[in-house]
Amino acid sequence: MSAGLVIHALGARIGVDLAALRDDQRAAVRDAWRDALADASDDAPVDLSIAVELRPDTAWLLAGLSQRITREAIDHRRGEGWMLHAGAVADDHGSVVILVGLSGAGKTTAVHALGRDFAYVSDETVFIGDDGTVLPYRKPLSLLERRRGPKAERSATSLGLALPLPSTALRARVIVLLDRQAAASVSPRLEDVELGDALPALVAQSNYLGDMSHPLRTIARQVGAIGGVVRAVYHEASDLRPLLRELLKGERPAGPDEVVPVDVVTRPADAELGVRPDPVRFTRAPYDDALALRDPDRIAVLHDGVVSVLAGIAPVLWRAADDATPAALTAATVTAIGPPTEGDRSAAERVAAALAELVEVGVLTERVARWQVRADVAWTDDGEHVMALALADWRRSVPLAIGGSGAVIWRELAARPGLTTLALTNAVAAAFERDAAEVSESVAVFLINLEASHLVEIVEDDADGA
Repeated sequence: MSAGLVIHALGARIGVDLAALRDDQRAAVRDAWRDALADASDDAPVDLSIAVELRPDTAWLLAGLSQRITREAIDHRRGEGWMLHAGAVADDHGSVVILVGLSGAGKTTAVHALGRDFAYVSDETVFIGDDGTVLPYRKPLSLLERRRGPKAERSATSLGLALPLPSTALRARVIVLLDRQAAASVSPRLEDVELGDALPALVAQSNYLGDMSHPLRTIARQVGAIGGVVRAVYHEASDLRPLLRELLKGERPAGPDEVVPVDVVTRPADAELGVRPDPVRFTRAPYDDALALRDPDRIAVLHDGVVSVLAGIAPVLWRAADDATPAALTAATVTAIGPPTEGDRSAAERVAAALAELVEVGVLTERVARWQVRADVAWTDDGEHVMALALADWRRSVPLAIGGSGAVIWRELAARPGLTTLALTNAVAAAFERDAAEVSESVAVFLINLEASHLVEIVEDDADGA
């Protein structure tokens, strides 16, 4: 028996050396990969080669080989197109339905059920080129047939999925988010999904996004070209057959609006606002791509391999955050969307709360100002009030009595020099059982006044503080 074979995977020709295996294992590999094998008469050169090491257990060998070939194929195509961890089937016109879901969501089960009506394309990875072309990967289906041990690797042919790929080129027609419901009473249906709502799932199931040029804009362009994303709500995989037949019969919507980079906005400087420069400033964190979403106005930001969809006042803040103070960002927000309605929180409170959330999710960075009591300050604390005197100019200074939230701030700084404005705001909020957004503005003003009185000083730090 030949000790080698060539496998088609995402358009790559992968040579597989089986010389180290037993004859029965070579036969098992050939049987599992029969639908992806190159024709014996095809002597074109391979794109890459791998050697399979002997393992005593054939099931584990097959499972490991499947994972390895997948990794090699994905790595070979990285940066060339959009690769989704997804299943896919095609009709006889070459229209491809791409099935996306979390691990365990039923992609392979769905492909198995649909493979009697549609041609099997992949149960693992789908490559979509810039022109919408799909490269097949007819690997063995990985099926959970026993509670312990590896998944079984079964060829599509052995499972009765005998329809060949159409002779025409494969093209992406629709992306389906799988939403399998436990209740048998669920009514199977398709629901249109807005791009902003679909992006988190699509990004989470994408490979090598960082190697793509403008990944979010590429995804938006691809999704728009095929008419969008739908969610399939179903109970049994067989419920998907009539849904997809109907979907492929109908006309999908026209392409998307023009995909453009996100613009930034001008914002007033502190001097224009008539306020003292704030030591706290906010800047957009490094990101891979950003996509403007309309109706309503949102921004999708890809950073650190995840996507955050910004809504409400967050898009205004993100656009304007270029070493900007809270005052400048508040002014930009009021200019963009108007002042808050009567009874609502103040604009500064809304901005403070939104900034804290944007920093937490990692789309903004805060240039942290760390505060400390100056070394040339004399002070006493009677448990109710703090009395502080600036010795730098003691002839002109008068003792300052500090109570309430100010005393809380002073004691925190005395105990832990170098705290950030955010940490001090949280300390005050906790002491008085208030929301941090309600006290943030007063804390910031108090600290600036203490600095102007030569009682505290700033030690700037670019890292997030306690």
